[in-house]
Amino acid sequence: MTLDQLAAALGTSAANVHRWETGKVGITLDRLAGIAAKLRCSVVDLVAPEMRVPVVGKVGAGSVVNAVDDYPLGQAARFVRCPDRLDPQKTVAVEVEGDSMLPIEEGWLLFYTRNYDGVPSECLGKLCVVQLAGGGARYVKRVKFGRRPGTFNLYSTNAREIEDVLLSWAAPVLEARPTSEDDLAVEQSGPIDVERDHKRLNDC
Repeated sequence: MTLDQLAAALGTSAANVHRWETGKVGITLDRLAGIAAKLRCSVVDLVAPEMRVPVVGKVGAGSVVNAVDDYPLGQAARFVRCPDRLDPQKTVAVEVEGDSMLPIEEGWLLFYTRNYDGVPSECLGKLCVVQLAGGGARYVKRVKFGRRPGTFNLYSTNAREIEDVLLSWAAPVLEARPTSEDDLAVEQSGPIDVERDHKRLNDC
């Protein structure tokens, strides 16, 4: 739901919604409840949206996952609780498909941040979310230099390595965890800060 769509559903202007969102104009509890109803979330989610991050797609751990972002800009499969030590303004999550990176199992959530292309040096030797060059498959693997210049080898814990591949980008996994009941509860909530989510999904 865009800012304009939310405003129309509430019978007001996008400018008014923006003023409420930024705190420039006070808002009543009744109005908050109305906004929460339109967004299918709780009032608590509205007053603490910074603790949620979007799940922007899946990543292969033995499986081939081709989409970089399975959802249109500004949308996501669901929104999940952000780990306490990470910046929710910069963090996104992906869901693992496959089991080649044990002890990480299928269905786990991986959290990372990325606002660049390429493979920074901090990725080497670490568990990363990566995408093959040319819009190719996306995996969770450990990254090392390949034998040919500009290429990389991708390692799993219990699958054959992928050798000498070109990568569009790699981002270190900052936290990994199984999906929890809290995450499933947040799955029912739609996006709250529309402008923020558009920018964050565009980066990732």
